[in-house]
Amino acid sequence: MRTPALVCLAALILAGGSGCRLSKPNPTRHHYLLDVQRPTHAAPPRTREVLRVRPFRVAPAFDQRSLVYRRTDTGYESDFYHLFAADPGSLLAEATRGWLADAGVFDSVLPSASLLTSTFTLDGTVSRLYGDFRDLNAPRAVLALELTLSADRSPGPGVRLQRRYQTESRFEGTSPEALVQAWNRCLEEVFRSLEKDLQSLEWLHDTPNHPR
Repeated sequence: MRTPALVCLAALILAGGSGCRLSKPNPTRHHYLLDVQRPTHAAPPRTREVLRVRPFRVAPAFDQRSLVYRRTDTGYESDFYHLFAADPGSLLAEATRGWLADAGVFDSVLPSASLLTSTFTLDGTVSRLYGDFRDLNAPRAVLALELTLSADRSPGPGVRLQRRYQTESRFEGTSPEALVQAWNRCLEEVFRSLEKDLQSLEWLHDTPNHPR
């Protein structure tokens, strides 16, 4: 039986020493997080309400770990070598949970899998999540997110707040790293608006002794 080394040696002789490669290394795949930290912690909350944040739904066109680029008005493509570290719906939900936990709007902000009881639930739907490269001189990160706050308990379940947040952020160059950083800036803008909208709900803060 011929060994791979002998086969390579024979190929070298026949090719006049041009070389023989037994394998070709695969290009490296890179992974990214959507992660925004609130600069400072807010004052202690004035309510005992508990929020649960569920994983966000993502529109089918963007419900994938590969980064998505818009090249023309109707043309989109996925990047096989540059991906989110987890599915984008989970990353966005966790980033939202972390921001609201630091914002002090609720007494506690729980992940979806928590066994503790919540009084409110936050759901999200991502309708846009792509890098817009139609103009290579001014690429943009695009994010559109609809958030719905629902009551879980007395005085009755139902939607208490529903808002659609859409934002864009320009960035320099065309690298995936720059695109992800721009998405994080978009997220910070959305979170600041969401926090302001929640703080404006006076009924949420008027009952600090609301039973759990």
